[in-house]
Amino acid sequence: MRSRFVVCTLLLTLAQISCASKSAPLLVDPAHVYAVCGTKQARITAIMSVITSTDDLLHPDDPQTDASVHRLITKTGGVIGYWNDQLLLLPKTAQALGETDGYVRVEAAAITAVPDGLTKHRIYLKVHTGDGSRWIALDAYDVQNPCIEGHISM
Repeated sequence: MRSRFVVCTLLLTLAQISCASKSAPLLVDPAHVYAVCGTKQARITAIMSVITSTDDLLHPDDPQTDASVHRLITKTGGVIGYWNDQLLLLPKTAQALGETDGYVRVEAAAITAVPDGLTKHRIYLKVHTGDGSRWIALDAYDVQNPCIEGHISM
């Protein structure tokens, strides 16, 4: 079973590398994930899918702090993934933040558990800007739950 998982993981990684644009930075798994999933497990692929499905429209009317994001995840359930400045192509958002290359530098992404029936979902990205780090709000169109049933097999 483990060898099948390793082979599948290797094939998926090779497929991602061969399909990715050579000029665009690749998404990497978060360095750390804070999860409030109850009996479920955080799903890395869901985190990655959700952050890449945003509308690229900054919602400045929804400012957040580290404390308010942690309270939100603790209250509603969900995950916060942490990176070391993951580049994410969001040209409109990057321009609004003063970046000239079209990329935002993601330090963290907070995704709450999604109620059924939604077609988009508010997520929060902690981004590094010239003025330091701050949380920004974006809407994501991938509304899958970042937590899944069961246990992660090792």
